[in-house]
Amino acid sequence: AMKKLDSFKPQEISNMLWAYATVGYASPELFDAAAGEAIKQFDTFKSQEISNTLWSYATLSHRSSELFDAAAGEAIKKFDSYNSQDISNIVWSYATVGLYPYDLFYAAAEEAIKKLDTFKSREISIMLWSCATAGHPFPKLLDAATREAMKRFNKFNSQGISNIVWSHATIGHRSPELFDAAAREAIKQLDTFKPQEIANTVWSYAKVGHPSQELFNAAAREAIQKLDTFKPQEISSMLWAYASAGHFFSPELFDAAGGEAMKKLDS
Repeated sequence: AMKKLDSFKPQEISNMLWAYATVGYASPELFDAAAGEAIKQFDTFKSQEISNTLWSYATLSHRSSELFDAAAGEAIKKFDSYNSQDISNIVWSYATVGLYPYDLFYAAAEEAIKKLDTFKSREISIMLWSCATAGHPFPKLLDAATREAMKRFNKFNSQGISNIVWSHATIGHRSPELFDAAAREAIKQLDTFKPQEIANTVWSYAKVGHPSQELFNAAAREAIQKLDTFKPQEISSMLWAYASAGHFFSPELFDAAGGEAMKKLDS
């Protein structure tokens, strides 16, 4: 493919990269060569082709600053033609590779606000996670996304719930109604929460100072069952949350976490 890249059209470049990313097969030399070719042709890429290309690089953790810089300018021109998946994939890609161009995130947020009723629950949570990770608090987007999320919290899965409260907490955006609704839904789904999602969720409630004893009690019970799968950072973050929200202290959780921490300290 590398020999023929100069004859590849935008859709062919995008589809090829997407295929490598989807199967999780990294090919740094190919991706470097494809970046150079994509940059030459970006003005002819359609919105989905730009979105899929960026998603592919981010998914394989292949950080090509030149590609992402060139794509940002092109994407900003075309955001009005992007659908919800394209918009959320693009900001997720930039946040994931650690590139945070304000103009791109601002344009994406403004376009997302217009189209939020077409966003799936997962896309709303990805949008908020990406902006929070990038350190770009957009109050208008947060307020609009909160209103939209409140209509359909039962559609959010564990990752979506965790992402949305983490985003609000990271940016420092208090929304008591959202946190109450998220707690009710989280409790129903806690058995599906991964360790990072449990840790991030209780951390978020502690960070914004939003009390939810029922959530903290349920999360402690769930965490104790899964502690052997928690990473050190997740144990630390979770214990910080319970200590910060002192009136929700769980001796059982701290005993179990201490035992798990000692095992990990030995290794």
